[in-house]
Amino acid sequence: MRVFAVPGGVLFILLFLVLSGRAAWAVQLNVEHYDTRDGIPQVQVLTVHQCDEGYIWLGTFGGLSRFNGRGFRHFSARDGLRSNYITALETDSTGHLWIATSSGLCRVAGRDRFECQDHGELHGIHIHDLHAVDGALWVASDGGLFRVEDDSIQAVEFAAGSGQPRVLSVASADDDVIWVGTDTGLFVLGEGDSTGSRVVEVPEMQVAALAVVENRVWIGSGRGLYRWEDGGLVEPEDPLLVDVGHLRVDDDGRIWASTATGLVRVEGSRVDHLGVNNGLASEILHQTFIDREGIVWMAHDSGLSKLLPSKFVGYNIGSGLLSAFVRSLAEDDMGRLWLGTRNGAQVVSLIDGERRLESDVKITAAEGLADERVYSITFTGDGDALLATSQGVVQWREGEGVANVLVEEDGLPSNRARALLHDSRGRTWVSTDLGTVLVDNGAVHAAPTPDLAAAYAMRIREDEAGRIWFATLQHGLVMLKENGSHRQWRGADGLTDEMLWDVVPSGSGSVWVGSNGDGLFHVDVDGSITNYTVEDGLTDDFVWQVLVDNDGRVWAYTNRGLSRFDGSGFESFGESDGLLHLEGAATAALQASDGGLWFGSADGLMRYEPDGRGRGEVPPRVVIEEVTLGGQPIKHSERLPHASGSLQIRFAGLSFLDEEAVTYRYRLSDVEKEWTEGGNSGSVTYASLGGGDYIFEVQARNHHGIWSREVASFPFSVQPPFWATWWFWTAVFLALGLLAHTTLHLRERANRIRQLELERIVDRRTAELSEANRRLEHASRTDPLTGLPNRRYLFDRIDHDVAETRRRYAGNQVEENRDMIFMMIDIDHFKSINDRYGHDAGDKVLCALARLLASELRASDDLIRWGGEEFLVMARNAEASLARNLADRIVNATRGHELKLNEKEEVLVPTCSVGIATFPFFHERPALLDWEQAIQLADIAVYMAKNKGRNGWVWLRAGSPPADDDGGTFVERTREERASLIESGHVFVDSSFK
Repeated sequence: MRVFAVPGGVLFILLFLVLSGRAAWAVQLNVEHYDTRDGIPQVQVLTVHQCDEGYIWLGTFGGLSRFNGRGFRHFSARDGLRSNYITALETDSTGHLWIATSSGLCRVAGRDRFECQDHGELHGIHIHDLHAVDGALWVASDGGLFRVEDDSIQAVEFAAGSGQPRVLSVASADDDVIWVGTDTGLFVLGEGDSTGSRVVEVPEMQVAALAVVENRVWIGSGRGLYRWEDGGLVEPEDPLLVDVGHLRVDDDGRIWASTATGLVRVEGSRVDHLGVNNGLASEILHQTFIDREGIVWMAHDSGLSKLLPSKFVGYNIGSGLLSAFVRSLAEDDMGRLWLGTRNGAQVVSLIDGERRLESDVKITAAEGLADERVYSITFTGDGDALLATSQGVVQWREGEGVANVLVEEDGLPSNRARALLHDSRGRTWVSTDLGTVLVDNGAVHAAPTPDLAAAYAMRIREDEAGRIWFATLQHGLVMLKENGSHRQWRGADGLTDEMLWDVVPSGSGSVWVGSNGDGLFHVDVDGSITNYTVEDGLTDDFVWQVLVDNDGRVWAYTNRGLSRFDGSGFESFGESDGLLHLEGAATAALQASDGGLWFGSADGLMRYEPDGRGRGEVPPRVVIEEVTLGGQPIKHSERLPHASGSLQIRFAGLSFLDEEAVTYRYRLSDVEKEWTEGGNSGSVTYASLGGGDYIFEVQARNHHGIWSREVASFPFSVQPPFWATWWFWTAVFLALGLLAHTTLHLRERANRIRQLELERIVDRRTAELSEANRRLEHASRTDPLTGLPNRRYLFDRIDHDVAETRRRYAGNQVEENRDMIFMMIDIDHFKSINDRYGHDAGDKVLCALARLLASELRASDDLIRWGGEEFLVMARNAEASLARNLADRIVNATRGHELKLNEKEEVLVPTCSVGIATFPFFHERPALLDWEQAIQLADIAVYMAKNKGRNGWVWLRAGSPPADDDGGTFVERTREERASLIESGHVFVDSSFK
């Protein structure tokens, strides 16, 4: 739910035009608005109604909705309605809710169920209006007029001739007379001896709406609002009131007309207009409905709105204010209201008891005001007004304008004037941000005490005894007596050292003080202090303005709303009560001479109307909407199985003055004697209820603190547990006898079973342990990133391969495929891949090359993740001469493989450098170098390939064995003195590099 227009108006206030011809301020209504974002099915709401249970129902082109204050429950043709186009709603004398659609008539037959009988001639007919009276339902439709009673339907002929006109509206009077509005005129049933007689016939006038109040029949049409009175037709008196589509009569006999240009109220000879300037969401209204709490619901082209009753009349810029932020209020001897705002001062006259904009005076920069922010206003004895601004104190003279400006050159401590007071002795007190002075006989004098001279006062007041009170920024509360003596209250005295915003004397000689965060203070005549805070019921501890009315009640406007103290407790008002804004404007509070209370806020000006109409005393109705067990609905008085899950109960308090303020209390009767306070949650859950009979009871309380008179209840029962039944104990005794008879046999059998079970457990645990060891062994021998074997895998099995190779070289017989080929593979520029694309991309390259390399090897070869970006190929049972071919395949495969690295479709073509060595290295002396030294030679060959430009292979091939070197020395010489070994013929170098 959203507040469409800033709330704050009384429901029944003169809005735009009165018959006297004078324009009053356009008040801002206390309007709240709902649209599809809040859950209504379609933004064009055509009809709205409250059923006997208390739900608000609305019909749209998109179906029917039921509102419980928390949300909208939507129904459509899929739920059994005749059509999704809902045209009218009405409750009959038996409490049934009837639903008119564009294709016939339906009725609510239970929670979320509908009955749409054939209804004879009404089937498929567009219905315009429904009216219930004396146990009958009258139906206005394109097919004529129908009467539904006791589930039977009768077509009512009321016009002469065979054809009946389209019936658009129907209403009734107390004398059982039925008025019928058609597309050709107005008819009446029940007068005289005839079945029907035409009463009014205006050519081409369609009677779209009817309402009967006492002896008057109100007629709404496209031409305006007419009255049938004393046997004659009265023409429209208001030419602006046209295209009336619906009429509603409230309990006080007022007429509410829904038109294409707004909402209109008629009371006697007075006509009030409501439009978007007053806060309405749309001026194309279809229907209104006044609920049991006095809320006016409006169905219009922009959704659903409600006008809340309120005792506050609100005015903002749309009402004609210079600024929505009113900083100060004052009233002159003529009863005119002076407003100090951020955009200047405004003077509003009181004419015939009403504030009139046409006679107001605006004092802005155009009228010579140097600074338009007016903080305080006071009046001198000669009728001049003094305005406190940041550019000095402005003297405003009637008929002349700005007569003088008092500034620093004239003796003010600072041009930034804040508070003013013209006291009963003809002196003017001026507070600035650098101190306070006294202006007497045109001369500026220092304040009589040092504390006061240095004080920056937010507010200056005089009480009945002539004492002057100063609420200051840093000097606490200062009181100055007529004899010049003074008294000061600070934090050490029980007040506060926080800023004081406002001070107001009360009739008892005491004062009330509003502070900046420490609450409201009462300083008694004897100097004692009482502090009131949120713990005492104050809305908030930041108090901007304080007012004591003629009845002695104290009003405190805070950061969070307006509080009223009657001596025993606080009553608080918020936006739902009509405040324009929760935050008040500092010192902007006034009781006018006519008794009206005025309050400035952060977004407009408000007047309190103690006689504002409303029905806040109406207790809310509470309904139990759904009871579910384990998510499944249960019925009234249903018997539930024991321990079958959690029982959830949903309920709703149907008060719409402030839905969020509705609270609940509930109990399980005969189990819980005391009520449980449930806050504003509309549900409760009970888990694991024991066996027995229960009655769930719930009450709701509205935001006025009124509890529902009726208690909603839901009886149910829970089956007792099986062990609490007689048959269970019978079975127990029989079982005990049988148990005693078979105990020994069962014990022996149990022992045997237990032994077998233990054996099975041992076997299973042994198998599980073996499998776990196998998985652990596999994990220890596998690289987790690529899934390739790791070094440990090589170490665990290479001894067998080396022994097999050396066996083939033993003796003089030459065997084929007796060599082992080691290839060390290093990915080129891998560090730059990580640096540029990130480690995730590097991991992706490693995994891709692992798969690629593996595809180029024989099934008997091993590809091993050696570490970092290096892989080791071990080809067993091979011929050394095949190393060149294998290396070519590997290099060519990598340089021809494109790899997509990321979502940006960046492509990388990785290359590698390959070093080759075979084992045994020297066939003539196979034992000279071991396998690890052969891998070291392959590693040396990798670095040679990188030095040659990468993307190729180098093979260190054996020449003649050295005579004196052992294997380790040979490897070191190959690393350090490779050129000499090559020159001496001990090592040959083959490569793919040209």
